[in-house]
Amino acid sequence: MKNTKTILTSMVIAASIAFTGAVTVVEAPVEKWSCFDYSTHFAAENSDWGIVTMSQNQWFRGVSHMVNYKNVTADSMEIHDGLYGQNYTLYDWQDQKMFFHFWKKESMPVRNYRVMQDNRYEILT
Repeated sequence: MKNTKTILTSMVIAASIAFTGAVTVVEAPVEKWSCFDYSTHFAAENSDWGIVTMSQNQWFRGVSHMVNYKNVTADSMEIHDGLYGQNYTLYDWQDQKMFFHFWKKESMPVRNYRVMQDNRYEILT
């Protein structure tokens, strides 16, 4: 009987959300932001900057870091790191012992994922 009640309650909540269309996303306060929050907000306010996830694992498992980038060439790219409040140029980025996943402008980056792949070859073509 518990499962039936839970299912019915979930259905009522889903139906009321679908009917009203009123879903409020509550953002975390700035002091609890992660690199994801800083990067997505910065990119939304600065359309000339993209978002890239960097990792030392080829499948982006474990700790990855998300920053903003622009002016990518084969030799360098400008980085804005909102989490650490740093702006710098990453030279010889293709020779770094890191992997890069560049998020396409038309797709929203995700906070959680199982695996990703390095797609640096797409950014220069």
